[in-house]
Amino acid sequence: MPDTNLPHRVNRVSLGLQALNDGDLRRLGRMHSAREGLSALDIARSCFDRVSFDLIYARQDQTLRDWEQELHRAIELSQGHLSLYQLTVEEGTVFGERHAKGLLHGLPTEDLAADFFDLTQKITEVAGLPAYEISNHAAHGQEAKHNLIYWTGGDYADWPRRPWPSNLWPETTPDSGRTSTRAVAGGCRNSRWCEGCRTRIVIGRSRH
Repeated sequence: MPDTNLPHRVNRVSLGLQALNDGDLRRLGRMHSAREGLSALDIARSCFDRVSFDLIYARQDQTLRDWEQELHRAIELSQGHLSLYQLTVEEGTVFGERHAKGLLHGLPTEDLAADFFDLTQKITEVAGLPAYEISNHAAHGQEAKHNLIYWTGGDYADWPRRPWPSNLWPETTPDSGRTSTRAVAGGCRNSRWCEGCRTRIVIGRSRH
């Protein structure tokens, strides 16, 4: 059990369940089964006040009906917060390599992917878990402060190193791997606007 006497204790945990069926978990390259994921969810709930989990949708050969049923089940399992990510194929990843070789079959068309997104928004809105960011949904007051700090350009601690003021940009030195900071006003500003556009929160001028 977490130590509730710690001043900066962890009070939220998020699990990467990714899918609620074994077939899709294997396709996603995950090593856990659906049963193991749900067991981990039960354990997390016994240890932490707030528990969230991630799912990936618009998967290979997934239908809107499949996702609708899975999402309703996820909402029943949720405790006020869900992270729902649409599958994105990126260069330099295993999926990217498979896609380039024509080995990644059953992905949705752009129009179908848009339908998946719209369906997700409608179902979560009705369930009282509206999106407060493109991929994150929460009941009122259950939004993850951890995430919002990044998306609104707030200050945060790169533990165990040191806090990053919002006017400094963390930079990794290639030869040493060490992290240093440098003042890059334009870079920070552009990043804040890009990240802020993911949310429903207005980015004020005072932050820039």
